[in-house]
Amino acid sequence: MKKCPRFGSQKFWLLSAGQNHCGQCGLTRKIHKDLWPSTRISPYWKGRLVEYFCLGVSAYRLRFQVPYDRKTIQRWFRFFREAIYVHHHEELSELSGEIEMDETKFGGYRPGKRGWGAAGKHLVFGICQRNGKVLTFPISSRSIRELVPLMTAYTKPGSLYYTDNWHAYTFLDIRGNHVVVSKDKGRPKGRDHINSIEGFWS
Repeated sequence: MKKCPRFGSQKFWLLSAGQNHCGQCGLTRKIHKDLWPSTRISPYWKGRLVEYFCLGVSAYRLRFQVPYDRKTIQRWFRFFREAIYVHHHEELSELSGEIEMDETKFGGYRPGKRGWGAAGKHLVFGICQRNGKVLTFPISSRSIRELVPLMTAYTKPGSLYYTDNWHAYTFLDIRGNHVVVSKDKGRPKGRDHINSIEGFWS
């Protein structure tokens, strides 16, 4: 089954060029194409791009150092990040202990404005363990169908969960200890809530 590497969607439009166009995020790519051996970039420059990526050199600074334009370099850096993301999720262990969960919006064309009223932004869901480990997932909606599989897959039963009063979290009462955090204008009330996930979003 084909699956979008960015949002996990399985709805595609097949283009005349043989590429798949994701119906959710618009990503156009041959999903199952093995990019490393099939690219026209020479093995030497592929190795150099990996080296520059690991050193944290931006695509803008490389535009005069490699014989490829900035968009090509950015595209390959995005492939590297996606490969790291997929590999990391394959080795993830379940989070436990004190856990915070929250969803928000990011991206789009209106920088500086975050929240449900911000148009053109992407939904993300975050699971934060109090020791500083945070997992984030792009989601298509805040529905129970979207959130519950992520919560069950990446958290251990018996944990202490801190969430807001969104109805998708109600099943956590039977999975462990569940604390619903009351908020006033987006800020949590009470002293027992560190609110690490909101700090991570900020």
